[in-house]
Amino acid sequence: MKILVFGFSVTANTQGYVPRLRALRPDLQIEWCGLGGITCQQAVYLIERELARGPFDLVLFDITTQWRATKFSFHDYYWPARYLLEAAHRVGSQVAAMHLYPAGGRYARRSFARRH
Repeated sequence: MKILVFGFSVTANTQGYVPRLRALRPDLQIEWCGLGGITCQQAVYLIERELARGPFDLVLFDITTQWRATKFSFHDYYWPARYLLEAAHRVGSQVAAMHLYPAGGRYARRSFARRH
């Protein structure tokens, strides 16, 4: 199974969950694109390039932290996030999403963490 993990700063961590998952599951071909400091609004311009490295059986998105940590309205987050998910479907990939906190749990102390 070939997997693309596409996410933000938590995904970009070279000591983080993706290298650990690769070590635990050498039977899976796991590639990743971690883009710290960007939002879904910017990621829509990069997703096609990353998907072109496929085909991927599964695209795993770690993009939900952006809505939690920014002041975008739901509408401003929804359409770019939907575009990212639909782009993966258009090339025949299954899609999954996850919600990870950065190390240190700094979001756990903020009120918006209670919404999720």
